[in-house]
Amino acid sequence: MNRRNVLTGLGGLAISGGALFGSGAFTSVSATRSVEVNVFGADSGTNGLVEGADQSTEDEIAATITDNAVDVLVDTSSADVSVKGPEGNSAEATSLFPANPGASDGANPGTDGTYDNVSHEYVSLVANDVTIVFGEENGLPPNSTLGYNGLFEFVANSNGSTFEVTFGESNGGDVLTKVGGESVSNGATVSVSQSSTSSDAEVATESSGKSEDLDIRIAEQ
Repeated sequence: MNRRNVLTGLGGLAISGGALFGSGAFTSVSATRSVEVNVFGADSGTNGLVEGADQSTEDEIAATITDNAVDVLVDTSSADVSVKGPEGNSAEATSLFPANPGASDGANPGTDGTYDNVSHEYVSLVANDVTIVFGEENGLPPNSTLGYNGLFEFVANSNGSTFEVTFGESNGGDVLTKVGGESVSNGATVSVSQSSTSSDAEVATESSGKSEDLDIRIAEQ
């Protein structure tokens, strides 16, 4: 079912309910209703990952995200950066949304991809429930701070609204230490307005195998 139709239907029910309670005929009422939630990629049988979607499905998901907020993507083109699925299983980053299945060249999608000029090596952190892993393939130098240029890409809201994307503040900051030059421990905030943008990041390697939770908050301004 189209998500936009589901939301419209729920809104209609809320209005009808308000009219009913406004009649003054009841002091209280209870009823059992069915509630359904649909996540991105559910039609393709995935669990927290949008994987193997065709181009029309990817376009629909992209529109849903950018009509309501902004998308946040991580660049996995470096051998140092990869992702894992929600159960810790390895995931092929280039097959996750946006995989750009309709692009003639996945590394240079142009206008045929899901997002203009965003390659299939970027993984959406909004559509996919993933863990970002640094140094899984070759390891990283210990007790170091590593900089990644343009690690995060932000796809702007299609309606021109400005959103702030905040990394951390309530958690994080030990592994991913900075985004856009700001401390993740204090809340690193990136403002995304009418055009897409990217931000550099820094990662600390005090000990191997260290992990952390990281909140990413998206709020309209």
